[in-house]
Amino acid sequence: MLKIPTKEYDRVDTVLSLFHKLERLSLNIVCVNRESFIDGYWLDHNRSFLSKLENLIDFRFDILSITSPNFMIKTSDDVLLTFQSDYWLKKGWSIGCFVNRIVIDTIENIAYYYCYVFTLPYQYKRFECVPQAFLNYKENSFARQMVLDKWSNVRYLILDDRNYVAYSIEFFQFIKEKFIHLKILSIDDSSTFEQQVISDR
Repeated sequence: MLKIPTKEYDRVDTVLSLFHKLERLSLNIVCVNRESFIDGYWLDHNRSFLSKLENLIDFRFDILSITSPNFMIKTSDDVLLTFQSDYWLKKGWSIGCFVNRIVIDTIENIAYYYCYVFTLPYQYKRFECVPQAFLNYKENSFARQMVLDKWSNVRYLILDDRNYVAYSIEFFQFIKEKFIHLKILSIDDSSTFEQQVISDR
């Protein structure tokens, strides 16, 4: 499954609201030019499609929000807090997230923010645009069951750190340990590596 960039999240929300009898839903989407993240608040507030899907038993998602420049800064912890409303506590789904700041103008200090939110275990075979910041992703602690093998479904991993932060040896050790069924590792040609990654072979 490929992520399809869209500026029309509200239309996606409207369409999903029509299917009020849905019991299972999988949503894999990139939302660009946002003024805010698609986070727990946006997903469950009273105008959202989730408020209309009263029969929903299982919801798997991977949502990447890319904000417009000069967006109000939020941390991964801020985003995770939005998944602690009554709705999410009742559902007990395991959620992961991380935020990555992408600097596009160092002189004016202008940046985009990439916000990744996803259910665990990760549902999809392909995981894209993975920066060094992924090493420090956060997850909630109120899930009803301990989730093991959170990344075992992933077969295709695409690394792309648009801040040109060098990938560390710790990052690749993490990938090796967590992505136990990985078949394809794609590295962007602009990626850089810490010296230890190159010399410690």
